[in-house]
Amino acid sequence: MNSRRIGVFLWLFVAAAGLPTGFPAAADTISVLVVETGLQKNQPEAQFSRNWENEFMDGLFENGHIASNAPILRLEGHPGAELPGEARFELDNAWKGGVDFLVLAVLDYQGFTDMKTPKPPRILIRLFKVAPYQFLYEQQYTGEFPNAGIVAGILVPRLKS
Repeated sequence: MNSRRIGVFLWLFVAAAGLPTGFPAAADTISVLVVETGLQKNQPEAQFSRNWENEFMDGLFENGHIASNAPILRLEGHPGAELPGEARFELDNAWKGGVDFLVLAVLDYQGFTDMKTPKPPRILIRLFKVAPYQFLYEQQYTGEFPNAGIVAGILVPRLKS
C-alpha cells in the first residue's frame, strides 16, 4: 500500500471518528477532463498528457479536494466553445455522479514537432460549475508554464460551491 493510500485511509478514519482533520470533511468534488489537440488520431496518447493529469489531480487532492478523471479525449482542432460537444457526455456523467466542478484541460500540441518527447506549447484550463451549469474561469499558459500541481493550486480559490 503506497503512502498516499495510507494517508487517505488515515484521514478518513480520523474524519469518521469526529477528530479535527485540518480541513473540512465535506470537500468539493472535481472531475478532470484532459483533451489533446494538434495530434493525429492514430498516434498513441502522449505520455506528457497522462503525467500532467496525474500531477494536476495530486495538486487538487493536496488542496483538500476530491478529484476524478475521465479518459483523455483527442480532438482534431482546438475547441472554440466553452465546452466542446465531445465533452458534454462527461459533463452529464459529472452531474449524474454529484460532482461539483468540471475542469477541462486542453493540452494543445499544435505545431510541436518532436514527437519522441512531446510537450504541448499551450495549455488552456476552463472551470465549470456542474449544477447549475456555469462557466466560471479560464486561464491559458504558453511556452514555459508552471507544473500541473501549481496550476491546480491557482485554480482552487476559484472553486465556489
